[in-house]
Amino acid sequence: MGERFDVIVIGGGPGGSTVASFLQKMGRKVLLLEREQFPRHHIGESMIAASLDVLAEIGLEEKLAAADFPVKSGGCFFWGESRLPWCIRFDEIPGRPTSYQVKRSVFDKILLDHCESLGVDVRQRHRVTEVLLGDGRVTGVRFEGPDGAVHEAEAAYTVDASGLNAVVANKLSRRLPVEELKNIALYGYWQGEHPAPAKLGGEIRPTDRNNILAKMLDDGWLWFIPLGNGLISVGFVAPQVNVADKGGKAGLEEHYLEKVRSTPEWEYLLGNSEYTGEFHTIKDWSYRSDVMAGPGYFAVGDAACFVDPILSSGAYLAILYAKMAAIGINTLIDEPSREALVQEWYQGLYLDTYTDYLEMARFWYHDIRRVDAWFDKAHDKLDEEEGSEFVDTDRASFIGLATGNAHAHPNYVLLRQLDSFPLPIHLRKDPRGHYMKEARVALFGRARGDDAAPEEFRDEAERSARMMAASPRRRRMILDALRDDAVEVVTRLSDVGGVSSPTGRLAVSDEARFSLEPIDDIVTMIVRAPNGERRVLSLDEERLVAAVPQHPAGSLAAETGLDQEHVDEFSAELLAAGVFVSADS
Repeated sequence: MGERFDVIVIGGGPGGSTVASFLQKMGRKVLLLEREQFPRHHIGESMIAASLDVLAEIGLEEKLAAADFPVKSGGCFFWGESRLPWCIRFDEIPGRPTSYQVKRSVFDKILLDHCESLGVDVRQRHRVTEVLLGDGRVTGVRFEGPDGAVHEAEAAYTVDASGLNAVVANKLSRRLPVEELKNIALYGYWQGEHPAPAKLGGEIRPTDRNNILAKMLDDGWLWFIPLGNGLISVGFVAPQVNVADKGGKAGLEEHYLEKVRSTPEWEYLLGNSEYTGEFHTIKDWSYRSDVMAGPGYFAVGDAACFVDPILSSGAYLAILYAKMAAIGINTLIDEPSREALVQEWYQGLYLDTYTDYLEMARFWYHDIRRVDAWFDKAHDKLDEEEGSEFVDTDRASFIGLATGNAHAHPNYVLLRQLDSFPLPIHLRKDPRGHYMKEARVALFGRARGDDAAPEEFRDEAERSARMMAASPRRRRMILDALRDDAVEVVTRLSDVGGVSSPTGRLAVSDEARFSLEPIDDIVTMIVRAPNGERRVLSLDEERLVAAVPQHPAGSLAAETGLDQEHVDEFSAELLAAGVFVSADS
């Protein structure tokens, strides 16, 4: 019998350290196993802004600020129809206006040390040698310490944050590569003070001195990342087939230096710098695991997926979904019967974010290299998601993705989800859309008084219906689906999954409580619903509530002068909360 923990985390990089830190703060007993001794080298040095918002939640804000990393405020690109560079800046949209360029050996050690300071049992130079299984689920791991001794540990859940090795994910699922993005990154380090990039022209300003620069070439692209103290990371990304004949590592290094030194802008930027001789290569394929969470385990970071680094999304995906995995695991330790639901939520959300960045990377390599078209592509991705805060302009959408804010803003995952379930109620994106059919069958079956819904679907369908009823986006989806079924009336969902005839009357529940309260010096109507929800009513909504007892539900829009869709959605919401109830005609 090995040691017993709530959670075992394999890997101490940003994903592993973040998930362990969240779980430890949630009161769980966590073991983290890292095969190397930190500090250690890693690529992925340009952080995007929303990463810092997540790390601030586990108390890292001051420690990162004290590390004196160069402050990053955006990025500049040599790409598109003009030879001149164009730039984006994080402060153009709501959210954190800056991030950092980091030397990963320093950054990762700060995260791992912080994780240990919170109480996580961190063991470096401990290598996982076997994933333990029981009845088809991961139950723990066997691992080897620095002295060669073999140990076992058991846990309710294991997190695979082991990077490209994907110790658990590769054993229990398949890696699905993106065929057209099988690239390789050749990169090295230069030492010296680089000149002001503003002299390169275009939209570059003096304030862009610490920002990432990227330039598209005929056969790949270059990056330039200032890391502070005169150290500069310079990389070349190319299709792997293009460099397959370069003759091993020495040949690849020669090819890399030729690309850097023959690019005028990079020759200028590195004119006062010396190549250090430190050279690395890494397979840069875009891929995902077909199962990101399964019985007894979750995968985060590169163990779950990897996207071409053009928008610097690597560490961000690891950090954001480490938080998501912690939310899911914290729920499941107390409520194990919800495993399939929570893991479906996790994978659906992860795939959605991964796909957004994948499509942006694909467009970077696309033959139609127009900046406005790339911005438009970003807008299309976010406009599909109802309620996004970053769809006012195409440019805002692009920056929303480039900062990470589009997927990490409060409407996407609220802080209170760290302690509560059901999670999908408050999520802007919900992968459980396939339940809609069963939900409609169950509801219409009940409305008609027949047995249209198979009994085994009914509980899950009604739960799904309640969750979908709690979000404007999902309510719209339901209403559209009902209209597609040629239902001529608007069906409203109640908090028990039933329906209320819109031809009759609605009433205000005797259990609903209304009060006037000052909010920001404005006296506002508050309703406390029978199910415990508290809502601030707008003036239009106050008028609608007042009209309910006097008018049939079907005539509320006309009688109040409000938009029909607004009336439908608001009525459905108050029905779901129990504020409105059915009344006889």
